[in-house]
Amino acid sequence: MTAMHRIPYVLLALFSMASLESLAAEALGIVPARPVAGEPFVLVYNGEARTPLNGYFNLQSTVTASGANLLLSTDVDAPIGVRAPCFGCEYTNRYQTFASATVVAPGTYALSRSIRDKQGLLQEVVSNLVVDPPRAAATPQFRNLSGNYFAADENGAGVNVIQSADGQLFVVWATYGSGPYVQNSNYSPDVEATWLVISNGKWISPTEFQGVMYTTIGGPYASPWDASKFYASPFGVMNLRFTDRNLVDMDAQFAYNGARKQKRLSRLPF
Repeated sequence: MTAMHRIPYVLLALFSMASLESLAAEALGIVPARPVAGEPFVLVYNGEARTPLNGYFNLQSTVTASGANLLLSTDVDAPIGVRAPCFGCEYTNRYQTFASATVVAPGTYALSRSIRDKQGLLQEVVSNLVVDPPRAAATPQFRNLSGNYFAADENGAGVNVIQSADGQLFVVWATYGSGPYVQNSNYSPDVEATWLVISNGKWISPTEFQGVMYTTIGGPYASPWDASKFYASPFGVMNLRFTDRNLVDMDAQFAYNGARKQKRLSRLPF
């Protein structure tokens, strides 16, 4: 086995919860469910700290590897300078965290979860993670894919695709939120209209592109830019399967709630 890239993850919101002390396997989610060597995947963990979060959560947690062991770690008691507000967690210990990581070698990895808080360090084994062998390298069949793709029955949302000269894609999915009509004291991507960005995907076949979706968090748009407030949180995985230059099947899997969105999209004439 070889080491996995060390990548930060960030807290996005409070959703379904579980006890950290139990560290049950069902508290851990992985998208896609069977990662492939050399391809990024997303981990989501629902946990409970032993001390209240007091309205802030650490955004500088990491995933590290040592041989066949992977560690998903969090420092709840880090200085506030490296933490950000988590709305609704003022009086609770519960949280949900995300990580994006890439394992270079196939095999079975022991995945552990650790948390450091005011009571010290707690570490337990969560489950085994099976990583499949890498796919053969793929070259895109179609070029000139840049454009906006949408479904006529869901007007107002869509996927923007930019293709470079070497075939690589940069993808932005502009999607709906339910808006202020839903009463929810916590930040939730179900409420907020969201841009999801795929900036580091890859072609896994001549007609299929896959990448991690990220949601970005920063300061208010009307305020001066403050880079310290910017975080990109892994949110799920999207696959785009192109039939031709004008038709694509979108398949998005969300890490935070296990939902899946599948839609056929057409290029917008422009």
